[in-house]
Amino acid sequence: YRVTRIADGFQAKNDSGSVSITATDVDSIALVGGAGNTSTLDGTAAVATGRTKLATIELTSSDKIAVTGDAGTVADVFGATAASTLSSVKDLDITDADGSQDAIAVIDAAIAGIDAQRADLGAVQNRMNFTISNLSNIQSNVSDARSRIQDVDFASETAQLTKQQILSQTSSAMLAQANQIPQTALSLL
Repeated sequence: YRVTRIADGFQAKNDSGSVSITATDVDSIALVGGAGNTSTLDGTAAVATGRTKLATIELTSSDKIAVTGDAGTVADVFGATAASTLSSVKDLDITDADGSQDAIAVIDAAIAGIDAQRADLGAVQNRMNFTISNLSNIQSNVSDARSRIQDVDFASETAQLTKQQILSQTSSAMLAQANQIPQTALSLL
C-alpha cells in the first residue's frame, strides 16, 4: 500500500495481514483482512457541509470487488480504479488544508494521465520510426537487387555477343583457308 504524508499527517502500519491507516487529526481508519478473503474498511471523519473528503484506496483482486456506503449505495468495481468525484482543476479550493490535499490529488491524477498518454504516444512514435526505417531498408535492398540483376544480364549478353563474333570470324578465316587449299594444289600441278 502507499500513503502520502500531507499537512494533516497520516501514519500507516502493516501487521500480520491487516493494514491500519490512522489520520492524526480525524478518527481512525482501519482496513482489516477477514475470513474468506473479506476485508472491511470502517472509519468516520468529521467533514464540513459542502466539503469533500478525499481519500485514495487501491483495491486489487482477481474476483469482483464491492464497495458499499452508509446510505446503502453499492458500486461494483472490476479491474477499474474508484476515485473521488473531484476531477477538475476548476473545482479546486486551496484555501484550507483539505482543499490543498484535494488539489494535490487532482494534480497528481492529471500528471499520471499525461504520463500515460506520453508513454502511449512514445510507443506509437517508436513503432512508426521502426516501420519507416524498415521500409527504407527494403526499398534500398530492392533497388540494389534490381541493379545487380540488370548488370548480370548485360554482362551475360556481352559475353554471348563476343563469343558469336569470334565464331563468325573464325569460320570466315577457315573458309578462306579452305578456298586457298585447292588453289595451292592446282598451282603445284
